[in-house]
Formats: sequence, structure tokens, C-alpha cells
Amino acid sequence: MSIANITTDTLHTLWRNWAIAFGSPALVTLASLLVPPIWLPLICLLMAYMLLLIHRRRIDSSHRMAGCSLVIWLTMIAMAGAAVITALINIVYSPKVIPTVVAENPALPFITSLVVYPLMCAVSLYGLLVEQNNCCQRCQATNGYYDVDSSVATFYSRESHYQLRMALTLSAAISVVATTYYFLFYINVNLNSPDRFFFVVLPLALYLLSLGYMVIRYFRMYDAVVNNRHGGHRLHSQFTLVRYLLFSGDCLLLSQNDNGDWDTPVLNVIDRTDCELPGEKASAMVEKDLDSNDFTLRFLYQNGAYAHGANVLHYAVFLPEDSAVLPKAMRCSFDDIQRLLMADRLSPYITNELYRIHHITMAWKTYDRRGRRLYPIRHYKPTFRLRDLKDWDVDYNDIVWLRVAGNNEDKPLYHVRRFINRYLLFQKSDN
Repeated sequence: MSIANITTDTLHTLWRNWAIAFGSPALVTLASLLVPPIWLPLICLLMAYMLLLIHRRRIDSSHRMAGCSLVIWLTMIAMAGAAVITALINIVYSPKVIPTVVAENPALPFITSLVVYPLMCAVSLYGLLVEQNNCCQRCQATNGYYDVDSSVATFYSRESHYQLRMALTLSAAISVVATTYYFLFYINVNLNSPDRFFFVVLPLALYLLSLGYMVIRYFRMYDAVVNNRHGGHRLHSQFTLVRYLLFSGDCLLLSQNDNGDWDTPVLNVIDRTDCELPGEKASAMVEKDLDSNDFTLRFLYQNGAYAHGANVLHYAVFLPEDSAVLPKAMRCSFDDIQRLLMADRLSPYITNELYRIHHITMAWKTYDRRGRRLYPIRHYKPTFRLRDLKDWDVDYNDIVWLRVAGNNEDKPLYHVRRFINRYLLFQKSDN
């Protein structure tokens, strides 16, 4: 996949993610030599809280380069788990609480590498196998989601999973080495030099080596960044791409692009703007491209973090059913669109737009803003017709509807997930 759309801010964000995420268990491991065991649960808890703050800031940020927080979120879970486990160990080995179970040498430091790195293995594996909606929905809303394109969202997803694979590999290696050494060579009398090496120095060394490796990896990516072109226009942070979806009755007008994919036939590149265009300006641009003023225009939503920091404004243009504009464009019904999608013939850009329109519309027609059913029917599916888009009173720029599509009364553990989203992640929603 090309990384033409990626900026240095993107690469810096990913490197910081790794430095913070894999540095957290390394810091806890180092702290075990410096603080009494009774304080380690508090240190783990404070680190988990700091990671939670970083994650909340990322998912609620309106900044177009806020970045992916998947690795941060999973590390936070590992640190919270480490706080619970170290607290339980403190309780079990406390003669004041359970006098019959006392460690042979309670003054020895915690061997935290036997706790934090197996937990990092577990959360990394979970992140690779299970989609993290709390992170990915925000990224889709801000950056878009283009399955086969080199968008920032796809790049974040790819690199986050690469970092998770790396965290899984390194954590598994440290866990195996530390556990093997513990059972074969460790004597619970003191912490000698070999003990410190396998339990503390080795994890820290691997962390520092991984930091250097990531610097080299992302520096090479920086060197590989090339100018991206969309529709023959050079894009960067000073430009905005304006895309128009042309609807005629229940049909969408599409034409083939230079790659042979079907996409909208009308788009423009203008000077940077972070808000909806004035109606007269947007209409004038469409009128010039269509050579007709017989249409109705509606602003849909915008994406950021696209093509060297450029953003995208998405509009819907409603033409008469008998419209003859753009005779070379193909009129596609909803069934035609589905066939093109199954055949992988649609442009990733149009796929992203239709995905968002469909998911938000179905959520808005089925649930309220809290995710509760509007009708007493489980898994109710309302109708969806392209011709009705101009009349639907829903804000496609509102990320709340993407969250409702991902978590509602028809989803398992709806109340638990809503509690986490609202009280831990402080995601904004109606009461």
C-alpha cells in the first residue's frame, strides 16, 4: 500500500503510541526495583489512568490529526489488570491479612515482568482478533475508512496492528524467558545480578531496541512519502477536496475513473476550508460541472486527515428522474451498487460515503440517540431508498449515530458497553 497520503504528524503519532504503550510495562518493571511492593498497584493504576486520559483525548479530539489510540487503549487495560493482580499479591502475602500465607522473603521486590508482560500478550492478542469499536468508529468518522486505499485511517489501522503484533512477539518472548528462568534458576532469597538481568534489564533493553527499530521504520516511511494526486490535482493541508454524489430518483450516477473503478463523476479541489461551503458557491461549482441548474444540493459531512492533511467535503446533488446531464455516467440502482460492491468495482471513496450514509440512516431510523429502539421489535430493519436522502432529517456529520450503529439495544451487552463509553471514555451523547 502506498503511503502517499501520510504526513510526518501521522508517523510521529504512531511512534509516540509505541513509546508510550510498550514503555508502560517497562516503566513498571523498572519501578519494582525502586519502590516498595505495596506501592506498585498504585503506580500501575496511575499509569492506567494516564493512558485512559490519552485515549479519551484522542477519541474526543476534533483535531484532524488526532491519531489512532488502539494500542494505548489496550495497554491501559493491561495496566489496570496489573494493578489488580499486584494488589491481590500484596493481600495474599501480607501476614496481617492472611497470617498462614507469608512469602519466604517479603522484603524482596516484586518480579513484575511475570505479571505485566503476560497481560500485554493477552491484550495484544485480543486487539488482533477483536475489532475495537471505541477507537475505530472515531477514526472512520474523522479520517474516513477506505478498504483498499492508502488513507490515513487505513494506515493507522495497519500500523496499529503491526505494533500489536510486535508487542505480542516481544511480550511473549519476555514472558517465556522470565518464567523459565524463575522456575529453573531463581531462588527466593535475594535478587542477584542474573535475576536483575532476566527480570528487569532484558525487558528494558528490548524496549529500547524496539524504540530504535521504530525510529528507523518510520524514518524510512518518511523518506518514501510522495506527492499524492487525486483527479489530477496536487493535495496537501492547504486544500480541500469537494466530492458530489449525484442522485436521480433511486439511482446514483457513477462513471469509471482512471483505475477502472466506478466513482462519482464530479469533484473539485479548492483552497482549504474547515466548514460547509456557502450555498451559492457550492451550487455554482456543481452548475459549472453539470452545465445545468436543475438540481437540489445538500451538505452531508466532512472527513479530515486526508492526502497530506487535506480534508474532504461530501455533498449530495439531487437531479430530476429524467435528467440527461452527464450522458456518459451510468445510472445505478441500489441493487446495481450492491453488485458492483460485491465485485470490488466501486471506488473506495464512494464505498466509504455509501457505508456512512447507510449506517447512519439505519441507526437514525431504528434507534434514538441513546441506542434505544424506536419500535418494540428486535432487529427491526427499516426501508432504505436513495430517493429519500434529501428528506431525511439526520446529521451525517454527527459521530453519535455511528456509535449508535455500533452499540444499541439489539447488540449484546448494550448497557455494559454504554456504561464504559459514557463513564470511562466520557463519550458525548444524549442522556
